[in-house]
Amino acid sequence: MGAALTSFKAFLRRALRRRAMASPPTLKNLLNVITSGPSNLTVDVFETAYLTQCGESIRQSLSVPATRDILSLAYISELMLLKENVGSQHEYIVVHVYVRLNDSDPPVFLGAVKAERTVHEGVTAKQHVSFVVNDSIRRSSSASSIPGFSPNPTTEALDRVFIYDPVDVAELDRNDHSLLYHYTYTPKGPPFFKFVVSTIALHIYSPNYTLFQHQCFWYAGMLFRMVGGKDAESREPHDKSEKAWEHVESVAAEKRVGSKPGRFMDVFRVITNKDITQEFVRIEPAFEARLAEKTNVLLRVRQEKEEEIRKAAAEDAKKAKLEQDNATKDATIASKDEEIVTVKRENAAKDAQIAALQERLARMTAAQSDHPLASSSQLDHPLAHQT
Repeated sequence: MGAALTSFKAFLRRALRRRAMASPPTLKNLLNVITSGPSNLTVDVFETAYLTQCGESIRQSLSVPATRDILSLAYISELMLLKENVGSQHEYIVVHVYVRLNDSDPPVFLGAVKAERTVHEGVTAKQHVSFVVNDSIRRSSSASSIPGFSPNPTTEALDRVFIYDPVDVAELDRNDHSLLYHYTYTPKGPPFFKFVVSTIALHIYSPNYTLFQHQCFWYAGMLFRMVGGKDAESREPHDKSEKAWEHVESVAAEKRVGSKPGRFMDVFRVITNKDITQEFVRIEPAFEARLAEKTNVLLRVRQEKEEEIRKAAAEDAKKAKLEQDNATKDATIASKDEEIVTVKRENAAKDAQIAALQERLARMTAAQSDHPLASSSQLDHPLAHQT
């Protein structure tokens, strides 16, 4: 049984290795997102998909040592803040995700993720304008004197991500946008897990879309700060000699209007770096708490699987010992059976000897019976009584 299990595990390792070589991992495959082209997920679904598949990856890597827990190893290599050059000059974040399976192997590009804040498609232009007016009034000191004013607008933000496999990443460059800030990590950046939790943590903190406070500029800037850390806050290289931060006014040769972060048409300053920094202080405790909570979720998955493997190993060891004990007992019984057979054989030989002696004695007795005079003459002989 043990040899068969070992052979099966070896076969499974070879099969998984061949599969990995035949089809390099991608973000959509790892997250079990089955779509053609970029995948569009709300941030809550995004986090659930990550935790579910990461848990499965952890279990598999513990069960079959030849496999790797790729999602847990995935990290951010590039962090970008971009602005659309047309329309509302929408801002969003793009990260490139890599994994290094072994220290001696080159990193593998898993794909890219675009994260943004917008509103649901069901919100009409009239509703949006009405909401913007409400939000403007809410921010004024005279809001409470206006009849029918609601201080709590209910326009829910649509915070979502688009997942691009390596073959689809070129689609990101087709948009008319400006690359505002670009950070390249060397040798590798924060874990992909941190980015995943950041997207939902911001939505939990601010689930509603407000034009002058929690809109796409705020979401992109805050996400940039949460993922990029202190370097992102200062927008300065952590090591200026490496020129890690690259500030690009526009991807076009000529400077375009509206290429500054947090501003609309370079005129309306909607969100500033100071706003982001100050509000991050309020968000950070909840963000760190959620990071710890989800880290513990994955830790429990690992611990439960390790305990399952430990119990299975203990059970296998118990069964192996029982099989060994039974084999020993069987060998002892077989040895005793052999001893019994030997004793029986010896007894049979002795019985045969006794039977032969008895037969000889019977023949002697019969012979004496046939010669009675010989016996009596011996008894009557005078020397027979001498001592």
